[in-house]
Amino acid sequence: MTYAIENAGALLTPALAIYPEIVDRNIAATVRLLGGDVNRWRPHLKTAKLGFIMHRLAEIGVVNAKCSTTVELAAACDAE
Repeated sequence: MTYAIENAGALLTPALAIYPEIVDRNIAATVRLLGGDVNRWRPHLKTAKLGFIMHRLAEIGVVNAKCSTTVELAAACDAE
């Protein structure tokens, strides 16, 4: 599948493109692997410290996580 970004030439770089449908699909796949029990999932916030991702995880009920820095902790606290 190819994803096009309109006006890509006007973006400041480096840039990060996040596709919500792919994020949601990956979260759903992980929850399926956990037998539907989100309490078994403790994502490491280094890989999910973007507020958008943290909010998605909080929406499905993920309340346990691992973090290494206060910045990661602050992102988790803001995601409620």
